[in-house]
Amino acid sequence: MALGILAPSFIHGQNTYQRLITVPDSSCSATRVSAAPSGDIFVAGNFLDNNAVTTASLLTKLSSDGSLQWSKKWEAPGQIVDIRDIAATTSGGVIVTIAYYLNNGFRNEIVALDADGATKWTKQLDNNANWGISDINALKSGYLLSGYFAGTNSRSALIKIDENGNTLWSKQFNNVEIAPRALFEDTNGDLFLPGRSGVKGTLVRLSANGDLLKATDITVDGSAALGVLFSCVKTTNDSLVLSGYDLDFQALLVKVDKNGNPGTTVYLATPNSIIFGVGSTSDASGNIYLNLLEDATSTRAMVAKLNSKLELVWANRFGNDSAIRTYSYDLTNSPSDGALLLCGNQFFGTASSVSFLVKTNTDGEVKGACCPKSVPLTRGTYKTVAEPSPVALATGLTLSNLTIPVAELEVDVNDWCPSEEKIIPDSSILVCPGNCIIFSMSNPRAGAAYQWEFAGATPDSSSLVNPGSICYNSKGDYTVLLKEDGCVLDTTMVKVDNPQDGFPNAFMPKSGAKNQTFKPLIYCDIEDYHLEIFNRWGDMIFESFDRNEAWDGTVNGKPAPMDVYVYRVQFFATRDGERKLVYEAKKELTLIR
Repeated sequence: MALGILAPSFIHGQNTYQRLITVPDSSCSATRVSAAPSGDIFVAGNFLDNNAVTTASLLTKLSSDGSLQWSKKWEAPGQIVDIRDIAATTSGGVIVTIAYYLNNGFRNEIVALDADGATKWTKQLDNNANWGISDINALKSGYLLSGYFAGTNSRSALIKIDENGNTLWSKQFNNVEIAPRALFEDTNGDLFLPGRSGVKGTLVRLSANGDLLKATDITVDGSAALGVLFSCVKTTNDSLVLSGYDLDFQALLVKVDKNGNPGTTVYLATPNSIIFGVGSTSDASGNIYLNLLEDATSTRAMVAKLNSKLELVWANRFGNDSAIRTYSYDLTNSPSDGALLLCGNQFFGTASSVSFLVKTNTDGEVKGACCPKSVPLTRGTYKTVAEPSPVALATGLTLSNLTIPVAELEVDVNDWCPSEEKIIPDSSILVCPGNCIIFSMSNPRAGAAYQWEFAGATPDSSSLVNPGSICYNSKGDYTVLLKEDGCVLDTTMVKVDNPQDGFPNAFMPKSGAKNQTFKPLIYCDIEDYHLEIFNRWGDMIFESFDRNEAWDGTVNGKPAPMDVYVYRVQFFATRDGERKLVYEAKKELTLIR
């Protein structure tokens, strides 16, 4: 028997999807993604108008379900405007680092927007004509801006700011490139920053004030080389995992302790192409999620999951098979539900590209068509060693106030792989135990091989387009999945329950009253019924085994006084072949005169 409607469930409780973010009449790319504590998502990148010759930058805010909230743009005639990184703030806004490439130099800006996209403040990196701030990481208090200055006097810059853009401290380091996609901050506020010194991977440890505590180079045993390290994330037992790529352009993960001493070192490779590790994130269980950029003629965005021992759990490609190339540039996780967020761009055989955002769960699954496909990765190990790094501390940098225009931008947000097939139940998906629902689907495609999964039901699966009657015997919440080739096209949830507490809490034995007698409202099928009513002294004044019999408010043929009474009710029915107590309640009842 149908009782009501429930909202659909999603895989492992997460709303997963794949979205395209496009600028009309433009080619665009998404290069950075960040999520606020609320689950709102910021996606940043660049776009080129089909009629223009310079690049502008875009920032789009989406809700956790992937729907558009607002979008902004930065552009300057005759200049290339490039968003370098973003970091969502605890207040729901975002901080953005932007690079302006000029004919005679370079300018670097840091902009803070509130949750509605309004500018809060803007800063400019002073006295710089070479490079600029390329990364921003949220700290326990404030944000760390970092970048690498190439050229004759190559150096790395670090600037810690508060939420208002005030400089807390700034440093420059010679002989090392520090531009982390992710860094680790311990309980003391010490910062662990990945980088490189020449062809050696480097881990730099700073105090909360930016003082250099230790710098360690990590190399392959027997060789003075390792590669480039971009990310430093936390795993179990206070271990850290550095990620990047080695000199053979294979994705690389190095487990180290807080002193930089290396342990397990793993590389990942594919049989037919090379892959770069371009960023990573971790979860509370110490699992590592590695963003992989594949260098091949035909590729798709890739993510690999490794456990705390750096053993490969899964590696998946995401996106649409019809694309010629698909590149993933940034990976993070959502603090609201732990889902993974992946962004990048894809090409369809021309120079034009479109941006994408993937929200997947920690098993690498996405609801909808063109689901993730497994990647056959090869896993190998290195033996690595550590040595002191000759990092030198230089003078700091400064920021000054600046005013720049920020304009609205029209964007389109659509499903990357839309699915037309939807689950259609013949009635409500809240049912009584022992009842059935007839399931079918909308818009089935000829020749498609569908799979249905009905947890806790009979039957529990079907390969028919319309599987027909599905029956549920036991109370509980059950997920229904509609799949094709392993892709989850649609989901819904069936709730099986006995909502039998349908008794009024008061009645008035008077002509014209709505409730003139007291009797149960029974929704699900039952076989036996027992009702007892007691006065305030505990005397039973009414008893019935007939569900159709009502108490009219009398005792021994005389009107009972206006008072509060107690009733106890029990329902019995056959469930799973056994007679069971399916409902019991003891509550108060008011008799009104």
